[in-house]
Amino acid sequence: MSHNSRIYRVYTTAQVEALDLSLYQANLRANNEGTEYILEFIDTPENIDDCLSHSEALALMQTDLWVSEPFKLEAE
Repeated sequence: MSHNSRIYRVYTTAQVEALDLSLYQANLRANNEGTEYILEFIDTPENIDDCLSHSEALALMQTDLWVSEPFKLEAE
């Protein structure tokens, strides 16, 4: 998958707990407070409102508000 086709979305902790995690890549990034997460879609969603491109997500992840290491998302 090229970087240009990657689609991301920022979610709160409560939103992540209610998601169907099978729709997302296994890695996610959390902000330093653990209150928001960036998840990468496996396939482009129908509604891409409020989504981030690869470059937008990368720019956000490089700010001081986000931790530097991704961790594995474990689907239930």
